Amino acid sequence: MKVTYQWLREFVDFDFTPAELADRLTMLGLEVDSFETIHGDYRGATVGEVISVANGEAVVDTGGEKLRCEIAGAKIGAGERVVVIPGEKSGHGSLATYSDLGISEDESPIFIGDAYPVGTAVSSILPEEDTVYDIDLTPNRADCFSVMGIAREISAITGNELKIPEIQLKEADPPASEFIKVEIETPEGCPRYAGRVLRGVQIQPSPLWMHDRLYKIGLRAINNVVDVTNYVMMETGHPLHAFDYSLIAGHKIVVRLSKHGERFVTLDGKGHTLDDQTVLICDAVRPVALGGIMGGLNSEVRDTTRDLLLECAYFEPRYIRRSASRLGIATESSIRFSRGVDPNDTLRVIDRTAQLIQQLAGGTVQRGAVDAYVRKIFPVSITLRTKRVEQVLGAQVPVERIQQVLSRLGCQVSGSDSAAGEEIHVVAPTFRPDLTREIDLIEEIARVIGYDQVPEKPDTAFTIDPRVNRKEQFLNQARNYWIGNGFFEAVSNSMIPSGDVSLGAYPGKTLRLLNPLSEDMAILRPSLVPSLLRMAQYNLFRQQENIRLFEIGSVFLTDGEAHEEQLHLGGVAIGDALPEHWSYSNRPLSFYDLKGLLEGFVQAFKLEDVNFREEPHWALHEPAVALISGEKKLGIFGPVRTDLLQKYDIPLSVFIFELNLNEFLPIIKWERFLKPIPRFPWVRRDLAFVVDLNVSGGSLLEEVKKWGGTILREINIFDVYTGKQVPAGKKSIAVAMKFQADDRTLTEEEISEAVQRIIEKVKAKFGAELRQ
Repeated sequence: MKVTYQWLREFVDFDFTPAELADRLTMLGLEVDSFETIHGDYRGATVGEVISVANGEAVVDTGGEKLRCEIAGAKIGAGERVVVIPGEKSGHGSLATYSDLGISEDESPIFIGDAYPVGTAVSSILPEEDTVYDIDLTPNRADCFSVMGIAREISAITGNELKIPEIQLKEADPPASEFIKVEIETPEGCPRYAGRVLRGVQIQPSPLWMHDRLYKIGLRAINNVVDVTNYVMMETGHPLHAFDYSLIAGHKIVVRLSKHGERFVTLDGKGHTLDDQTVLICDAVRPVALGGIMGGLNSEVRDTTRDLLLECAYFEPRYIRRSASRLGIATESSIRFSRGVDPNDTLRVIDRTAQLIQQLAGGTVQRGAVDAYVRKIFPVSITLRTKRVEQVLGAQVPVERIQQVLSRLGCQVSGSDSAAGEEIHVVAPTFRPDLTREIDLIEEIARVIGYDQVPEKPDTAFTIDPRVNRKEQFLNQARNYWIGNGFFEAVSNSMIPSGDVSLGAYPGKTLRLLNPLSEDMAILRPSLVPSLLRMAQYNLFRQQENIRLFEIGSVFLTDGEAHEEQLHLGGVAIGDALPEHWSYSNRPLSFYDLKGLLEGFVQAFKLEDVNFREEPHWALHEPAVALISGEKKLGIFGPVRTDLLQKYDIPLSVFIFELNLNEFLPIIKWERFLKPIPRFPWVRRDLAFVVDLNVSGGSLLEEVKKWGGTILREINIFDVYTGKQVPAGKKSIAVAMKFQADDRTLTEEEISEAVQRIIEKVKAKFGAELRQ
């Protein structure tokens, strides 16, 4: 948002220097990105009247002398008033252009009309010095997208009154309602639409002061009517639009939603294909404007326009945001409507516009406005507790000061019914849709008083919540585990390209954004796998061949109707198993390295009854292994399919894991108990079972553990063998078992009984035989 120092001073009195004003605005939360002081160099330019034109020269009377000026093909006639610059040679001069005076880049001569008498110096019309501020506004401060809004902020800190221009219109019968009818078919998209009719206007260049002011804030002057609508938009923050009344078919306005596939050509000459959620301003036959975004080429104000229909409306911000983004159109109008303008200032704004057009373009303003307000928007009432203000700010603010600050910001303030005055009733203005809660008002008080002015309080009382956020504790511990095992944490976007190659292998449905910023961010990822593979690709392309990355992020699942967001932890590992070192021979990372890391992760959180089970996965080769707890699937890991890696141009083996943290949290054992080191010895027994090839080691371990009893403390597979010494279609799985008791030395009889029970149950379950 750009605004000038002199323009602000027309709305509020203040004594700040330009630099001081920049500092005060920034402290208010209106961050001044930059400001520049502009000195006018008008080169002695004055208003003159053309006496005669002949032989490519015009004789111009400047009141004090007559100057001969070359016209260089300019269309100029006797009696016209222009701006001239005296030449070095007496009696000679030149027709001044806007560019000559630094008013704009327009090379056209300045026709100034009869607003100023002959001989008036341009330096008396335009400020010799002004400062332009470029302010970076936060999205919630829609009210400050205007000179009045920023001036209101200055009023709040100075205590000086906000000077709102007085509106005086010369209206004529018949009323506007006899010239235009308005129908609103989409009250959700356009709750209010007001129109005024002006007849007999003269389209011509804007006066010099308006041309100059618009240029300084980055707007191009077009003509007096269009420039007034832009000027009022910058003054009030409420966009308007002017139509050529003669081009409005049926002299009727219909506000509706677009039809899917409908086409519309905007003022810039570009055609757009619409969806079914764009607010359209239509006449009796066709669309004439994209509501809140841009007018149409078919109803624009031209040099021949004589009658106008002025529009001032309120559009629901979410409709404008969505449509402007989808169509790729960003205008001064859409920026303001998408953040929210004041729905209850519509008539004052349209009257102000009619007033300025009448002053600059003449014409007749038909009596009254046609105002269709089909869905009323009321201000929000908020109760503010003075004790709460003190508690949040850590300092007592007098009630009178609170009331003064909020009143200056446009709020209606009244005391409470209680004698103690502990509550203040506040009605927030509709131009501040961001003020909805008590804490919002407290922030306003602190902002205006100045955070640096809130006095320190040596003994502020506060309460510490002793409850621990288990989820954050778990996430921090999870990060520490993977970082401690050589992984680096990565962060990627949860939106992925619609053409991501991994989506071709994904078997489920995916969620597409209705209005993506681009096709590179169109799909909400259903898994961390696409992100992990892209990270691997990025690093490998930069000669990083030993990669250990993990990410904690959201994935989005859908069955086409219901949607679910889950928090996942995923990781990718590529390269050597260990860092390079002279003391050992290195080897490539294997499936079992990753399995060991996941076993350690499970043990770190004392998860019980977590088993590993082979299970197919859309992105992984066999063996892909799932982590199972009861009936819940906690995650999966394994090597990535070769054909998928080829699509990412990855030539190395890649191992990936992905865990569903939503399932982890409920089964974590947070309690920790100390156990003494056993006093009594342990005894090891080894068994080698010959089983079918399709029997997994995990299922065998589960069965051994189930029947080993309380004295079976550890169990581990130490050998798997297939070959000549076992029958075809079979394999040998050797299991090491440790038996121990806390209160006694185990007898051989107890151990043998447990071992025999395990042998019998494994034989019954899997048809196993002991290997001799």
